[in-house]
Amino acid sequence: ILAAWLGQPLDESQPDPGPLKIHATLAADGDTVALNQAVIEGKALKVTAEARFDGTGDVAQFAADVVIELADLNAYLPPEPEGEEASEGETATAGDKAEGWSDEPIDFSPLRLADGEARITIGKVLYKELTIENGVISLTMLNGVVNAAIDKLVMAGGTVDAQVTIDASGPRAGLAYKAAIANMQALPLLQTFAGTDRLSGTANFEAQGQAVGASERQLVETLNGTGGFAFLDGAIHGVNIAETIRSLGKMGLGEDG
Repeated sequence: ILAAWLGQPLDESQPDPGPLKIHATLAADGDTVALNQAVIEGKALKVTAEARFDGTGDVAQFAADVVIELADLNAYLPPEPEGEEASEGETATAGDKAEGWSDEPIDFSPLRLADGEARITIGKVLYKELTIENGVISLTMLNGVVNAAIDKLVMAGGTVDAQVTIDASGPRAGLAYKAAIANMQALPLLQTFAGTDRLSGTANFEAQGQAVGASERQLVETLNGTGGFAFLDGAIHGVNIAETIRSLGKMGLGEDG
């Protein structure tokens, strides 16, 4: 009923995810808003949150703390379509060619309008074939400098650590990033995002870099960094080796060949 009320009714063939309970205390006083003891709980979902926003000063202040104990998104997803045909408009055409990096100045001023921090603690999230567990996603904003980080997020059997800093305190923004993926299994990732189970293996990846600029082109032209990628114990599934060998006879090599 709630999904229908929000204009996103569940598919008729989708199993009922069960009841959903929402409880929160919201307090507002002018430009100050506080959300306390917010709880969203259901058969496949449990999330708690605390948040506040103070817009009384020249620079707004905010804070948010969200804990996702469980989020089984599969209970709320519609069934997978039987065919994999792309719908009209999804296929790239010759008219979709990129026009290159833009010289239009990027407006970073919104990053200087608020200071604060937000934190999301993940217990367990299920999405198709993917399980995401035990990680923390954090964001801080102070004087036009934004720091975002992913700390020890467990996904597909591996770990993800990443940090991104955007320094928009001056006329040109500075960008710095660092990311590391260790021992991640390719099979559940490909099943979830590519719809294939033909490839498995262990992926390791790391990269770091920095850039400075006021437009897309300036950021790309000043981008500099290092990185590395390794794919271990790879395997291709669904190949009939015996049939492949027998088919060699059709190439004029004969049965013995």
